[in-house]
Amino acid sequence: MAARQIGLRQFIGCALLLAACTSFSAAGADFPVRPVRFIVTFPPGALNDTIARTLAQPLAGIWGQQVIIDNRPGGGTLIGTELG
Repeated sequence: MAARQIGLRQFIGCALLLAACTSFSAAGADFPVRPVRFIVTFPPGALNDTIARTLAQPLAGIWGQQVIIDNRPGGGTLIGTELG
């Protein structure tokens, strides 16, 4: 599969995720009441970290709360997984 197709699929997936988050914002009007923490189980600079940071900015505006990216790499992603 070409790298361009993979990038396009990732972009579409992120767009759908963002659309889903905005549609659910009316359902829980009081959510979130404190800063939101995204736990990324990969090191800073990895693709997963870049996607999380790209999504954090618009979500912070929608939710009206700070979105914190917390990178917890190591242990084959077990360290970050246990925090969630």
